[in-house]
Amino acid sequence: MDRTLELLSTYACGLTYEALPAEVVHQIKRTLIDTLGCAMGAFHAEPSRIARGLAESVTSRLPARLLGTRHTSSPDMAGFANGVMVRYLDCNDSYFSPGGGHPSDMIPAALALADPLGCDGRTMITAIVLAYEVFSRLSDQVVAGELGWDQGIFSVIGAACAAGKVLGLSQAQMRHAISLAVVPNLPLGGYTGG
Repeated sequence: MDRTLELLSTYACGLTYEALPAEVVHQIKRTLIDTLGCAMGAFHAEPSRIARGLAESVTSRLPARLLGTRHTSSPDMAGFANGVMVRYLDCNDSYFSPGGGHPSDMIPAALALADPLGCDGRTMITAIVLAYEVFSRLSDQVVAGELGWDQGIFSVIGAACAAGKVLGLSQAQMRHAISLAVVPNLPLGGYTGG
């Protein structure tokens, strides 16, 4: 097994709310409020309306809420539509490191599962911390652009870890979730040469 995958799955499954310092919990609450504010700011934007329209056409036995509405969709489509709203205005947070990126892009994935599963705030906070930690540590160590990738790969892995945490996956299941997320979702960087 790949060492990185083992480290990620071990960390993801071992992280607990009780291990989080109070200042981290406070910052995650602030980040969640900011992220929801970004989503509401983009609520009426055309891409947001289009994404919600697509999501509203999907039903699920595990219905997830579309932010700012009374409508639900499948968790994946709710995560997509809510993610469009979070990201559209480009006002959400940034992480400045060699890899860089926007870690709050991962929050809609955790929300999309936490809502229908009835998760409590502690589970949600832990999942968001996990996503941010995974995103940040990978971004600190891997300069995605030098590999021809886009920083979105860090979001894919962080979101998979957060969603797996909300679902309560075992370590083996978490490894599979991370692998299944990476393989079809490796975003390539755009060509910027002359």
